[in-house]
Formats: sequence, C-alpha cells, structure tokens
Amino acid sequence: MSNGDCGNCSGCACGGGKALLRAELRSFYETVSGFWIKETALPALQDRWSPEEPALGQSGVTALLVQDRFGGELIRTAIVGHGSHYHNRLANGQEVDLASEEYPDMTPAAAPEVRTREQMLGSPKGLQARTRERYELLKRAVEAVVGLILPFNGGEAAVQPKERVSEAVARINDAFSELAGVSAAEDQTARPDHLSMMAMGEWADGERPADWLDSQLAGPWKEHYDQCTKCRENVEFYRAARARRP
Repeated sequence: MSNGDCGNCSGCACGGGKALLRAELRSFYETVSGFWIKETALPALQDRWSPEEPALGQSGVTALLVQDRFGGELIRTAIVGHGSHYHNRLANGQEVDLASEEYPDMTPAAAPEVRTREQMLGSPKGLQARTRERYELLKRAVEAVVGLILPFNGGEAAVQPKERVSEAVARINDAFSELAGVSAAEDQTARPDHLSMMAMGEWADGERPADWLDSQLAGPWKEHYDQCTKCRENVEFYRAARARRP
C-alpha cells in the first residue's frame, strides 16, 4: 500500500497533523485487501491471480471504493507491459494507492490521467472489463463486514449500522441482472440449480442455525456443491462473512 504511511505523520505525504486520515486509510486497506479474490480481479488477469499476488488486477475496483470513502479523483496510469493501473488523488492532494503492488514492475508508459466513474463503469472498456460487477462484488463483501461505506469527514464513524448480508445479496443480484438485461426473477429462473445465495446470506446474518450450512452441503446441496466451482467459491465467501461479523 502506498499512501504516505511512513509511521511519522509530520513527515508523510498526508501532511502534518493528518494522523486520523492516515489511520483510516490503513484500516480501509486492511479490510478491502482481505476481500481481493479471483472474481474481483480484472478478467484478463484472473487466470494469473493467486493469494500470493492478491493485488493483481484489483486496482480499478479498489480505487472506486477508496473514492466512495475518501472522495477525490480517480487516476489512471498506463504501465509498461501490463496495461492500466488506478489509484486515487484526494482533495488535499495526497496520492493514495492501495493496490500499489498490482504489478511487479510499475514503470509508467505515459503520464497519469484523471478518469471519471462514468468512464470506468460505463465505457466500452469498462463494460468489457466487467468493472461494475467486480466493484459491486467487492463492495458487497466489504459492507457485509464493516457496514455501509460512508464518506470520511475527518471524525465521524466510518459506517452506518451493518447492512444484512441477505439484503446485500438481493442488491447485488439486481445489479447483475440489470447488466444482463433481464429481471432478477428471470435471472434466478435461468439458473435454478445453483445454491441459494439468499439463503446463505441469511445464514451469514445469523438468521439460521450455525450448523445449517454444513447440513445443507452434506445433504440436498452436496451433489451440486461437489461439481460447481462457482458455488464452492460462494460458500467460502459466506463462511468468511459470518466469521468476521462481530
């Protein structure tokens, strides 16, 4: 992570006396980076993504979340031999790069340039990169643990009361369905064999017994779970969401 976190606020890039902002950035990095997974990485890099290189392909969606929390501008830099890398420039001029380890060699190919959210989420390249889907997935994971991401104003709590995981699942399903051009109901009907994310969301919220998920996986869901990589990954997400909630 590159955010002026030198351990000595009077000499760091955040400007003297901004220890609270620096602490918030560190805390935000630790939370967001904990949810970097293959599915939140740039599609072209997902085959190369691994827990040993967690920042690979994550800079764009991470920069969007940083902007949600801290405001400022989105900055794109073309990197020699790799493509785009994104970081943030806060209103105070501080450069924040939570995915600074995205590539082993971060040599710029051109000068950095400002990008808007609309360009990142709605441009042809943004659609091809499934940026909105990946951003919503990462945001859902973070909010399931820490609560709704609110703008940082220098002192107030970072979050509102936690959104229920099941409600976050419904929200993300609606967003995915909208991108696909179908209704949520049609989308669910098109894939009725997959394990119920809504039910797992309720379990992660503590609304089902602690042993409910294991009993489902050993019973009615076993055959599909054993064969479906996507559902196994979903199960691990909900296990982590339940384990990390206070």
